[in-house]
Amino acid sequence: MDVSSTRSASSGATAPATRGSQELGKDQFMRLMLTQMQNQDPTSPMDNQQMIAQMAQFSTLEIMQRSEQTMSALLVAQAAANQQQAITLIDKQVVTQSDSLDLKAGDGPVPISMQLPEETSALDVVIVDENGNEVRHMKVGQQKAGQFDMSWDGRDDSGNRLPEGKYSVRINAINKAGDDMGVKPQQVFHVDAVTFVDGVAQLRCGDRVLSMNEIVEVR
Repeated sequence: MDVSSTRSASSGATAPATRGSQELGKDQFMRLMLTQMQNQDPTSPMDNQQMIAQMAQFSTLEIMQRSEQTMSALLVAQAAANQQQAITLIDKQVVTQSDSLDLKAGDGPVPISMQLPEETSALDVVIVDENGNEVRHMKVGQQKAGQFDMSWDGRDDSGNRLPEGKYSVRINAINKAGDDMGVKPQQVFHVDAVTFVDGVAQLRCGDRVLSMNEIVEVR
């Protein structure tokens, strides 16, 4: 006996039964109301308000079922749109808001990006190692508002090449009024591929994996 055929037949019969039970519930509701009306005591007929309340209950049930079906369809459509949007990012540059830096031997200068909301009177970029030590101070000076890109050569203040590993960057951007603008560092990645895990898009950028909600800009 073909087991796979039997399973297919069984599963195929399951879905209609479920739909049938839902339709049966609606029919039972209406039949119950008709039975009540046919068998009501002539000396004490059904109260109009009671009938209206039962009809309202039935209408509410119908609306809830239709709303669930509509919501399910919208969720499916939204998931498909999100997947399509993620696929269009392949071979593009994406920007994330992150203060982490990876220094690797042979990779060359490490790019650092930021968005300046105002013109700066002073702009200092500080590199910090994993132990919290400030290893490099770069005084950039006055810069115009807008996107600003620079790089770090992987060396400390004395010009010594630092060991590869994890570093972080801190930005001190002062506007013309002398206030710190709270500028956050950004990183730029090239999207090599897109994978989906449980329907959620993941962007493959070299050895980094990014989620869609980390992206603040597409270039």
